[in-house]
Amino acid sequence: MEVVVDQIMQQAVAAHNSGNLEEAKRLYNSILITKPTHPHVIHNLGLIELSAGKVESALQLFKAALQENSSIQQFWISYIDTLISEQQFENAKQAINNGEKKGVAKEILNALEQKLMSVKEGGVSIKEPSKVEIQKLINHYESAQYEDAETLAISITKQFPSHQFSWKVLGAVLKQTGKLPESLVASQKSAQLAPQDVEAHNNMGVTLQEMGRLEGAEVSYRKAIALKPNFIDPHYNLGAMLKELGRFEDAVASYREAIRLKPDYAEAHNNLGNTLKEMGRFEDSEVSYRQAIALKLNFVEAHNNLGNALKEMGRLKDAEASYRQAITLKSDFAEAYSNLGIMLKELGKLEEAEASLRQATTLKPDYAEAHSNLGVMLQEMGRLKDAEASCRKAIALKTDYADAHNNLGNALKEMGRLKDAEASYRKAIALKTDYDEAHNNLGKLLMKIGQHREALNEQMLGSGFISFKLKDGFSIL
Repeated sequence: MEVVVDQIMQQAVAAHNSGNLEEAKRLYNSILITKPTHPHVIHNLGLIELSAGKVESALQLFKAALQENSSIQQFWISYIDTLISEQQFENAKQAINNGEKKGVAKEILNALEQKLMSVKEGGVSIKEPSKVEIQKLINHYESAQYEDAETLAISITKQFPSHQFSWKVLGAVLKQTGKLPESLVASQKSAQLAPQDVEAHNNMGVTLQEMGRLEGAEVSYRKAIALKPNFIDPHYNLGAMLKELGRFEDAVASYREAIRLKPDYAEAHNNLGNTLKEMGRFEDSEVSYRQAIALKLNFVEAHNNLGNALKEMGRLKDAEASYRQAITLKSDFAEAYSNLGIMLKELGKLEEAEASLRQATTLKPDYAEAHSNLGVMLQEMGRLKDAEASCRKAIALKTDYADAHNNLGNALKEMGRLKDAEASYRKAIALKTDYDEAHNNLGKLLMKIGQHREALNEQMLGSGFISFKLKDGFSIL
């Protein structure tokens, strides 16, 4: 029955959005036969009544929708906004107070109260788009009809350049379609029109972060937090940005605050684990990953990340089990296959390791790290030509991949192609000047061909490495 109701609701909303109000009304009423208290249906019927000028009927429906579910903020907006437009000022003020008690966002209530005061003092309504247009815009965005949403949002912002919500939606839509500079402009306009809108500042931070403008993103996130300290999203987003900047202690603090506000936030526990692992706090990261998994049993990324932490602690069997669990949950998880391959190699299961690494490259042919890891594996097995081919494939996919150039150098050196090996090591160092392992490998090769002075210099640059351990060529994701 629920499936049928959902299907009819989708048809009704589509008819509503297209302006076929009679058909929408017929479909909404058909839902009420079996679901007479469906709050979204009641609310949407109120929008249709309002568009037909039947204000009292619309207000009754909005009020009925709120009685069924007072947690939907759009219901409050429709009800209070209509009261203000009808100059029912006392009722509007009472509704705003009731909304505050029910937890409606402060910024929404502030905007409605400002409109109430403006209309009350001036005796005229503020020009703004119709509620039908706004609902249509919301529906387009929520149903991922981004092209239609963008077109409508641009149209509304041109007609009503001071309508903050439309700029806010336009920014979100443009971000979804990858138009980040345009999204930033819209988000900035939204924040300018409503400086107290915490979501606008958070959204602007997300866009700035995706554009690589991390300092600006931090300012926006902290502004959102200052306005509303218990708003979870900017704490979480700030944590991700601070980790990206390498400010791990600050990132940990942000993730912990997000978790304090929402203890069952599995993604925050997982990202906290990632940050702790970067800091070398592997036991603490294990705790975070296990908490994420306890909250979300099918959290495949957390199982994979737990495997990485367990590997770092030398608990290879446990790590293997975590990787296999990730693969069980997501059979096409290329990263887990690659990491499992490395783990199996460490356990001496070379044939299984090769099979796992090849599965990673089959699932994700452009996975440069898996090709490089396979190259290291094949070199370990003495299959040097195959190792060379895998390393070169990794480099073709990712030309600035220093590890792959270093691993290629190792394979070429074992094949006796010393000049080619030297060129590969030098390329790795050019890409990553502080690459100790490559400096050390180059130093040993130069020593072998009699270039002792330069060899000693390279080994000094390599921080005194004495021998190259093949497993260090692997890349873990």
